[in-house]
Amino acid sequence: MSKAYVTEYSGPLMGGNAQVVSSRSIRTQVVDFSGGAARTALPFSDNTKIVRVNVDAICCKKTGDSSVTASTADERMAADNTEYFGVQPGDYMSFISTT
Repeated sequence: MSKAYVTEYSGPLMGGNAQVVSSRSIRTQVVDFSGGAARTALPFSDNTKIVRVNVDAICCKKTGDSSVTASTADERMAADNTEYFGVQPGDYMSFISTT
């Protein structure tokens, strides 16, 4: 199965010379995109400013409103990769498997 784990955070904390997110997440949504393009079930919360995205398969991702659908022309993520993205409250994130 191809899955993306999308964890929402309210924002960065300053920690010495590095910015880090709080260890208290708002929530995590698991998106199974093994059957084609799929998106988060819920919009990002009113307090969400940063998401941590971990994917276990090569994919493309796209952020947008409730009709967002990722395509293979969108931003690519490598398998077993974790990245952080700034987002807007109310947005969704969609994923699609690629090779």
